[in-house]
Amino acid sequence: MTIKITGGLPLKGEVSPKGSVFSALAILACSLMARERFFLENVPKVAKIATFLENLKAFGVSYNWVAKNSLVLNVSNLSNSLVTDPLLLLPVLIRFGEATIKKGVTVGLDRPFLESLGVIFENEKSANFQKVSFSKPVSFDIDLNSLLSKSFSALLIFSGLSSEATLNNFLMTEEMEELLVFLKDARFLSDYSQIDTGLKISGGSGLPVNEVSFKLSSSVLETAFWSSAAIVSGGDIMIKDVARTRLVPFLSKLTTMHDTFDFDGANLRVWRDLTKPLLPIDLNVSEDSLLYDFLPMLVVLMLLAEGTSRISGVSLEQEPYFKDLNLFNAKIIGNEVVGPASLRGCRTVVPDFTGGLALFLAALGATTKSEILESEKISWFFDDFENNLKDLL
Repeated sequence: MTIKITGGLPLKGEVSPKGSVFSALAILACSLMARERFFLENVPKVAKIATFLENLKAFGVSYNWVAKNSLVLNVSNLSNSLVTDPLLLLPVLIRFGEATIKKGVTVGLDRPFLESLGVIFENEKSANFQKVSFSKPVSFDIDLNSLLSKSFSALLIFSGLSSEATLNNFLMTEEMEELLVFLKDARFLSDYSQIDTGLKISGGSGLPVNEVSFKLSSSVLETAFWSSAAIVSGGDIMIKDVARTRLVPFLSKLTTMHDTFDFDGANLRVWRDLTKPLLPIDLNVSEDSLLYDFLPMLVVLMLLAEGTSRISGVSLEQEPYFKDLNLFNAKIIGNEVVGPASLRGCRTVVPDFTGGLALFLAALGATTKSEILESEKISWFFDDFENNLKDLL
């Protein structure tokens, strides 16, 4: 899919971000650990969710969209089935004690780590399938090395046990924070608390209540994108029902660069005051920090700042959007972002989801037209992305 954008036009209006796709997938996977009915609100209605729901049907899950972004799942007649998505392996093991996994699905799984959590991969006798079973973790004090896959796996395993565990170097992303809230609401966890070394959790006591109901928070990444779009386009956007506390790392930088945003209850209004310059910033960020997810958007804001911004902790030249931004007449030298840049429109291809966010922002801030190819890489994660963009123009 190709989207053509005429830059320099201010975006104005309202937008309502839906939940994070990654949060929705993780929580939908946990539906296999539930008892009867499972109600989930603010679900992004995108292709990745549709495919995952079809995978759930193989286990006897039935579902209905009761509103555009609300799902009701019936999980009262579950049966053990072939696992074709690695995200479902642990929920199936927790629910049934054993699983049969398609061979190719095991690629990318950290088998030694899962084995340390009590997952047993049986001797391979088939070229197509593998039996997996579950006992109990050897240790309840685990080092996760700030890795998302390990943090997710350990959290699910220990939430299925009525024991306390310490998860050192737990990677607290938006999605993991959302999953923690859900697991406690659904009584898979009795409690959790952040500690200096990571996270301390207390497992729940068996299956949750008959009906589980949960509303996904609005995606902070999508909120940050529309906030940045308001500024680079010289516009004024009201973003509805945002996750305020989770936006703090992004908004703290926005405050330094261009303090033109305000909250009205749960809604966030962001605008560009063209009489005030955008100020450069120095940013220290690592790949396992919360700020890293916002980096593509902050880099574009830096391009419009009055001066040179500097980034440490990561190499911008290794980021997938680095070369593409230079096609827009950006001036990025090493880890220095030189502004203000006179961005020009161009024809480019979305490298990946986060890289695409930077390219769309650059196109909105450019003085001429742009063509952005493979823009479906954005709509896989942002519900109604193209329509929202049209409505704001």
